[in-house]
Amino acid sequence: MPACFSTLPSEVLLQITANVDKSGWLLDLALCCRRLYHLTIPHLYTDIKLFYSAHKLGFPYLKSFTIHVLDNPILASYVRGFALNQSFGDDDFPGEESKVQDIAETVQEVVFRSSFSQGQQEEFMRLLKNGDEDAYVALLLSSLPNLERLNIVEPPIPPKYFRKLVLKAARRERLFQNQPAFSALRVVVNNCYNDPYRTLPRLLSEYVRLPSLLEFHGHNVGSYVDGRDEGLAALEPATSPLVHLELRARKLNAVDLTHMLRAFKHLKTFIYEIGWANIGISIPSTLELGEALIWTEISLEDLWLEHVEYQPYSHQDFSPLRTLSNFKVLKNLRLGMYFCFDFPESGGLGYAPDLANFMPASIETLYFSHTSGRIHELTSSLEQLLQSKASCTPNLQRIAFEADITGQDYDVDYSSLDFVAEEVGVEIARVDSNRRERGQGKDGSLTVSLAKLCTFPPLPLFESLDIFEE
Repeated sequence: MPACFSTLPSEVLLQITANVDKSGWLLDLALCCRRLYHLTIPHLYTDIKLFYSAHKLGFPYLKSFTIHVLDNPILASYVRGFALNQSFGDDDFPGEESKVQDIAETVQEVVFRSSFSQGQQEEFMRLLKNGDEDAYVALLLSSLPNLERLNIVEPPIPPKYFRKLVLKAARRERLFQNQPAFSALRVVVNNCYNDPYRTLPRLLSEYVRLPSLLEFHGHNVGSYVDGRDEGLAALEPATSPLVHLELRARKLNAVDLTHMLRAFKHLKTFIYEIGWANIGISIPSTLELGEALIWTEISLEDLWLEHVEYQPYSHQDFSPLRTLSNFKVLKNLRLGMYFCFDFPESGGLGYAPDLANFMPASIETLYFSHTSGRIHELTSSLEQLLQSKASCTPNLQRIAFEADITGQDYDVDYSSLDFVAEEVGVEIARVDSNRRERGQGKDGSLTVSLAKLCTFPPLPLFESLDIFEE
């Protein structure tokens, strides 16, 4: 078999290696012959994933991989995606930890060339010798010049040096290497699992300053207190290049949310899921949320406003989100019911709004979630909207909504809605609320969704809308 591969033209071998998507198969190819070895190495280092080890309470191969790429800068240049998370899996670099107990000379050279003072250099070397993960993460990420995708879980210790690395990069300053880190970084997935130090809002304000960053996906993002976060408050309006922002399963107060949204020049996608928060932190009312969204009215094309399961009671008022009508280019809209329908009184049905009064004319796709007990009001409002389609929402093509199809909504008559939809040329789809793509986690965070979110490339918006495809 090696002899067969060695006779193939280089163009054919390149096609073979480029179309192999499993690292195990790439490793097998690398062992076939020297030519394939050199061709597969760049693919093997394209995406690197290191996983948390519960019995070792850390990332056992972080140290060995850091030293490995510092000793081999060409290999470091191949890395495009790096993941450091607490999911189960196989590390892409199962090195021998025992072989790197001593700090390599290369590491010392990098630290001594850093922007630290002599005392800071000595302190940093002490941390490295003690196996400090925060120090190794900062050192490693600064050594990956072509890194485009970063998927990281906050360390269980204060991420002092990692945060300093992001801050330096946002200011176009170097920390370790000759050039600023993250100069090619395009996508960040940051999960703030069990973060007792509440560091992610600070990091968020520094992430959005990175000149190349286009997408940020955050999980468990919350404000510290009801006051403002100074980092977010310091952001200059319309300066961040970010186009896709996703914040799930946490709460930002109204001030922090406003300061963040006003910083973006051309934000096109905003996914915001309200979830659990620390005691004493309030979330924006519907009115405050609408006021914060004013900063995105000109550019936003995709908007997803959600709350985690059984969390509709977080709003201080239940008035519909009427500012939606002000959006100029909004195409795709996904809403939890309580963002547009009044909260029902005990034993009552609640208010069914005229959706045509606050839907933007540019809307193409609508999706409603958390409809339990509200199907009749929803279908009534949708009928009114469809009857006004020509004058109010001429571009509307698809509507989907969740329903307890096998339970309490089993006998709901949708024939009138379906008839009107067919007349105006709009597709209607009902999604079984018992089989949503979202799964409820042990603490209210939706871990099934997070597992999807932490893949490269990031999860596309409206992944549930493939129900419209044959």
